[in-house]
Amino acid sequence: MWKWIVVVLSVLGATFGTVHAMRSVEAKPVPALPGEVARNPYPRGIAGAGLIEPKSENVIVGVPESGLVLKVYVTEGQDVKAGEALFQLDTRGLEADREVLRAAVAAAEAELGRIKAYRRPEDEPLLKAQLAKAQADVAQAEALQNDSRIRVDEKEWNLKDLQARQERLEKAVSGGAWPLEDLERARYAAKIGAAQLESSKEGVRVSAQQLDALRALAARAQAELDLYRAGAWAPDVKKAEAAAGQARAQLAKTEVEIERRTVRAPLDATVLRRSLREGEFVQAGGTRAEDAALVLGKLDELHVRVDLDEYDLPRFQPGAPATAYLKGARRQPLELAFVRTEPFVVPKRALTNSQTELVDTRVLQAIYKLKEPVEGLYVGQQVDVYIAEER
Repeated sequence: MWKWIVVVLSVLGATFGTVHAMRSVEAKPVPALPGEVARNPYPRGIAGAGLIEPKSENVIVGVPESGLVLKVYVTEGQDVKAGEALFQLDTRGLEADREVLRAAVAAAEAELGRIKAYRRPEDEPLLKAQLAKAQADVAQAEALQNDSRIRVDEKEWNLKDLQARQERLEKAVSGGAWPLEDLERARYAAKIGAAQLESSKEGVRVSAQQLDALRALAARAQAELDLYRAGAWAPDVKKAEAAAGQARAQLAKTEVEIERRTVRAPLDATVLRRSLREGEFVQAGGTRAEDAALVLGKLDELHVRVDLDEYDLPRFQPGAPATAYLKGARRQPLELAFVRTEPFVVPKRALTNSQTELVDTRVLQAIYKLKEPVEGLYVGQQVDVYIAEER
């Protein structure tokens, strides 16, 4: 019994394997291509992948500083003029700083004006009056000193007279011709005269010191008046001017920072792409069109940027005829005219997903323009480009 079951299962397995093998080798229908395959229109030529771009290239408008988008003034497809506002970032913090700096500028300029004015105009009469009083005090002290010197001279003559009388009385008293009491009185009078002379001389010295002090006060009053008339000290003025200039420079810097937050169009162009909206927070530093806040370009003339494989460069001839084909429109050739090459070979970035394509290939980028305007072309659209190889 089990032997027959094994035989039947073996026959069934062999039959299933034979049928499966026969089906696997049958020819499968090839699916139709989504479009007509592009063919090289030239007997000999090289091919490259191209991208349509504006004549101005893609102008990537970046963000000067990371921040909140306050206002967006443009939309996709809008034509803008050079200098026209594109969008504005939040400037409320900078505007507050600007008011503080304006106040600082006003204070610095007021300080500069005060230093240049030095003193109020009504101070001059007071300084003149002080000088006049000091000069009058000096004149009075000089007169008093002269009087003191005259008294000293009087006291000296009086002392000499008293000393002479004393000498006469001493001779008379020694001869018994005069009473002793008169001699004592004469001696006492001479002592009083000597004391008065010393007192007068001391008065002259004191008056001389007072006169010197008054002359110093008069000189000080004259110096203050001269200083007032001379005006402010030059170093103080320069210092105040520098402080005012620094305050104005800080205000100007803040004004520039506020203006920088309003991004303007660098040229007459069309908005090709907009990736920011009001209220969003944007980061600065985007260098690719896919990451940029805005992409601009002049659409009056379209160019084609072609990547030429470095292995094809020996056969590339600038100025040779070239033709491009749009994806899905193989029967509509686009005649191209050579513009220039960018003489710097770069790594290939526009990959075509071909199985024979190497990812480490380097390419030379050649720029062509359309000989005739064509409707329905878009920036960033990929085309197949063929360049004739002239013998």
